[in-house]
Amino acid sequence: MGSIWEARFKSRVIDEERYLLECCRYIELNPVRARLAQAACDYPWSSYRERVGLAQAQMLDLHPLYMAMGHDDAARRAAYAGFVQAGTFDA
Repeated sequence: MGSIWEARFKSRVIDEERYLLECCRYIELNPVRARLAQAACDYPWSSYRERVGLAQAQMLDLHPLYMAMGHDDAARRAAYAGFVQAGTFDA
């Protein structure tokens, strides 16, 4: 048995830009997998609500890959919501 502080968290370098959106989706869906929320939009401590326009973006930097998901805010929000939703599963 290890110490109480062993393996508290892990970090990885995202060395390919295409992997960034996959990492975002994984993180946005963590509360769903952990059964802390039924959907990504239900979890209040996530950037998901800001990215899809359900909350005002106050401190969110929008990566160029996110910005390329649509020609305007509405299109980007819909595309990101669909992208995250495509990663959901029946729990």
